[in-house]
Amino acid sequence: MTSLGSDEMHLAGLTIGPLGDTATFGVFNLGKYDSGTNRPFSTELANLSLNGKGWPREFFATLVPSKKDVGGLWEYVQQIWQKVKDYAIQAITAIYGASIGAAIGTAIPGIGTLIGGLIGAAVGYLVGYVLDQVWEWYKNWATGHIFKPVTIGTTIGFYNSFYSGSPVSPVISAWWKGAGGKYWMNFNWELSWGTSNIITAASRQPDIVDIFMVDNASVVKTAAHKTGEAWHGWWQICNGNTSGDSPITAVTRGPNKLDVLNVGFDGQIYHAGWYGTSWQGWWSVAGGQSVIGTQIGAVSRAPNLLDAFHVGNDGNIYTAAWDENIDQMGVWRGWWPVAGGKGLPGSLVSAAAMGPDHLDVFVAGLDGHVWTAAWGSQTNWEWAGWWQIYDLQVPVGAPVSAVSRAPGWLDIFVVGADGGIYSAAYNTSFSDWWHGWWQIQQGKARPGSQVAALSRDSNSLDIFVVGEDNRVWTAWWRGQEWKGWSYIGDENFQVAPGTQVSAVAKGKDGIDIFAIGSDGRVWTSSGYWSNWTPIPL
Repeated sequence: MTSLGSDEMHLAGLTIGPLGDTATFGVFNLGKYDSGTNRPFSTELANLSLNGKGWPREFFATLVPSKKDVGGLWEYVQQIWQKVKDYAIQAITAIYGASIGAAIGTAIPGIGTLIGGLIGAAVGYLVGYVLDQVWEWYKNWATGHIFKPVTIGTTIGFYNSFYSGSPVSPVISAWWKGAGGKYWMNFNWELSWGTSNIITAASRQPDIVDIFMVDNASVVKTAAHKTGEAWHGWWQICNGNTSGDSPITAVTRGPNKLDVLNVGFDGQIYHAGWYGTSWQGWWSVAGGQSVIGTQIGAVSRAPNLLDAFHVGNDGNIYTAAWDENIDQMGVWRGWWPVAGGKGLPGSLVSAAAMGPDHLDVFVAGLDGHVWTAAWGSQTNWEWAGWWQIYDLQVPVGAPVSAVSRAPGWLDIFVVGADGGIYSAAYNTSFSDWWHGWWQIQQGKARPGSQVAALSRDSNSLDIFVVGEDNRVWTAWWRGQEWKGWSYIGDENFQVAPGTQVSAVAKGKDGIDIFAIGSDGRVWTSSGYWSNWTPIPL
């Protein structure tokens, strides 16, 4: 930092990620600067997750310097943060509410027209508008100590890409003038790519667990464990490759019938299967296209059936189906619109089957509420909905987890906009529709986190989530009331930021969970959750 003037300088700000996610940083004391001083101040201001949907991805940081903090800097940054969050929801809704390419200027006067599909870019434009509004309000009592904010940005072209071969960006300079001085600062963005932060798991037999991930070379891999044996793997599945942040969806249809789906580098949805002796695939799923990084929703309601769901690039919700008894290997039918439903491209459309003739799907909609639709004999074999499940506010596109613990039962889980972990339940015998929402034992997680949920019998539910402290936590229900939360393993064990927990039941007596640790390795825990064990890569 270089100054023309003399004073003690502080710095705070906020970051905006590609999903419209925001966070604050600071306050940093940069030290005292006299006229002409050029003093290095080297520190990490903020750490942003590279998670997103589609490429390229936009990232922004708003920098707010201040002369010696008199108590107003942090309050000002908090005002910016709250308003950016509010406007981000409006922008996302406007962009995707009707179709890709909608103008957000019609929803938020003063921004002008922005055409495009990148949420991060939209929010980046919003920041300037928000800062102007907050600045006009705040400068009247900031007593000249706080300088007008400056926003810097960067564009990441693709998974594992760098800045002309370097993980560190060229220097970005910003300067401020006011309060009797001029101040210059230099900044860099630095990229750190690791292994995928998403592990998925499935059990095709009571004594076998299969896990799936994409490594940092974009290779789709699997490993397997049989009770009493060591882990075996990792093997590449049919030469499969995809973006490292594209989750692999795994579905078990019966003993030795295991199917996986994901979105490829070309945005197409693909399917591969294990049918007793070897992997086969990858087959295009009826030519479906989705945003790279999308987690495809899928469910098997009978040993021969697979149903898949996603939000298309046009914001519409679609489904496709495969029947092993009718269709040729890898030949899917679809994609059909699901009752006119809309969602944020890249959102998870989760699915559950209460029986072979009943499907229910869930999505966190563009208005920040959870919505559901249904198909089956009760809807005359057509999709019906969408119905809002009460008024819980959730992040747009947040993953909703669904499980059916018995015929006629549905339980869903989501992390609310306030970070609370919530549940709602449905039974076909209810005369008043859904029951809920209930916050589970005051549990908290970062908004947008996914809750892993499973059931081993009609009176058993277990859920797992990464907490705000990056530890894995669990709660359980055994027919009466929820118990928990308890952290899993050593209290010092932490997972990688942004990772998801995957949980799988091996019959009625066992649960295995998986996550990427802060060291980038794959870890597992089971039994009484006393420890974590690494799985060699």
